[in-house]
Amino acid sequence: MSDSEASAASLKVEADELRQFKKRIDGLLDDLDASQASPKQIKAQSVSSAAYGTGFPQVETIRNTYEKVHSRLEVFSAMLGAQIEALSITTDMARTNYESVEQDQVERLQALQRQMDRYATPASKTSPTNTKGTAGSGKSEGSM
Repeated sequence: MSDSEASAASLKVEADELRQFKKRIDGLLDDLDASQASPKQIKAQSVSSAAYGTGFPQVETIRNTYEKVHSRLEVFSAMLGAQIEALSITTDMARTNYESVEQDQVERLQALQRQMDRYATPASKTSPTNTKGTAGSGKSEGSM
């Protein structure tokens, strides 16, 4: 057996193993969606300007820093959800040896890629609230 054949044999994964792996991935996505780290929860966790107080110049710096960090957490959470969802979809595709890939799976992966591309641009150009189809909005619909 050649090295490439040995490598291919070591990468062979049974459909049941991939099915179990996908269930674990979907569980992670469910956990993220139900947690305080979900994109919706992070977006809702804001602090009003009045909460910082008035009368000293550092208030604006504190507020700006909080907003910057908060915005980055929103993006991080959405990216994490998108990556978990993409892993779920591709695991389902691999389980069938990429033979019966459904168009909706391909379209969802393309949408997730576009979302990742938007997040890869500087934060000043892109806001996580400007995206459609938020990460974690649904697990892949593969036949598991």
